[in-house]
This record gives sequence, C-alpha cells and structure tokens, in this order.
Amino acid sequence: MSAKFEVRPAQSSDWAWIRRLAVEVCEDSLPPGSRVSPEALRARVRARYSQLDPRDVVCMVAWHREKQARCGYLILQLDQTDAVTGEAQSAIYDLAVEPRFQGTAAVGALVRAAAKVTAEHGLARMQGDITVTNLKAFKKALRLGFTLQRYSLTMDCINAV
Repeated sequence: MSAKFEVRPAQSSDWAWIRRLAVEVCEDSLPPGSRVSPEALRARVRARYSQLDPRDVVCMVAWHREKQARCGYLILQLDQTDAVTGEAQSAIYDLAVEPRFQGTAAVGALVRAAAKVTAEHGLARMQGDITVTNLKAFKKALRLGFTLQRYSLTMDCINAV
C-alpha cells in the first residue's frame, strides 16, 4: 500500500460522499455513441445508488493521510460468476477517485485491497469493466495485474442497416 494512502471499510458516514462522487464522475463511463444524455446518466446513477444496499457489497474508501481527505472508493461484489466458465469471482461494481486525486496511487491501493478481500473469500479472480475510451484506466489496470480476458462488443443496430 502507498505510504500516503490507507484503505478502510466504508462507514455509514461515507455513503453520501460516495453517491455524490459516483454522480460527479459518471460521464467518464459513458460509452462512445451512447444515446444517453449526461443528465439522464446522472439520474440513472443516482437511482442505482439509492437502491444499492451497502450490506450486499464490500465498499472501501481510500484515505489520504497527509491531507486527511477521502480520495476514492471501490465497491466490490463477491457473488459474481464468470458467464463462460461458471467460476465464482468478485467484480468491481464501481471505482471512482476524486478529480484532484486522479493519477495518484489511490487506485492502486484500492485495487490491491479489493484483491486481498477477494482472495480472503476464496475467490481466485476479480473482474472489472472499463469503457473503451478510458485508455488511462485500461493501462493502469494492466499495470496493476489485470489481464484482458474477452472483448465485449456492442453494435449500433439503428445505424447498421
């Protein structure tokens, strides 16, 4: 773990901040060609997070020791199954970092903590999705030990015919 960051379990007092940050950075996940407006996406994220039960996931928060500030969060699902192999695995439900902490070691600290939780639950793999246009996140994921397992393809059928 980075000397500047510690990762701790999310507390009930963190959830308002988590929901705010999820909405603030959600446009980074908007796939190219999406017909969803940024406003509609923000509304969808608000609704998704209002229905998320913190007891059904593992949520961790990266804390910057020097600045005494929350930097980012990672929400982990431990009940996922690989669609092809049927193997049990964890999945990153969401990961976000405050804009002022992007490019720091916060993401690495969160991912390593999530990998540890995954292993502690007897799961060999952790899965995550990254929007194809987010090359920085993709390169960071590879540096952290993720490997590309499959391509997920989407076709714009309205414009294909």
